Amino acid sequence: GQLVHPNVVTLFEVGEADGVTFLVLERVAGGSAADRLARTGPFDWRTATRVAADVCRGLAAIHDAGFLHLDIKPANVLLP
Repeated sequence: GQLVHPNVVTLFEVGEADGVTFLVLERVAGGSAADRLARTGPFDWRTATRVAADVCRGLAAIHDAGFLHLDIKPANVLLP
């Protein structure tokens, strides 16, 4: 919850239960880029450009806040 940005999913809690670490994240209705790619195939160039720019803005905000995202992949890109 320290970082609030339109291109970053809010992290509410990190915890552990029965030896399993979990994250509680903001719900994003659109699913992941990986899900959409599997359903509909490659993005058209306009959509791909918008998604890439949004990811870059989110990563810049994360880095400016002193954090790193170490697992950037379509499954971790959530779409509105």
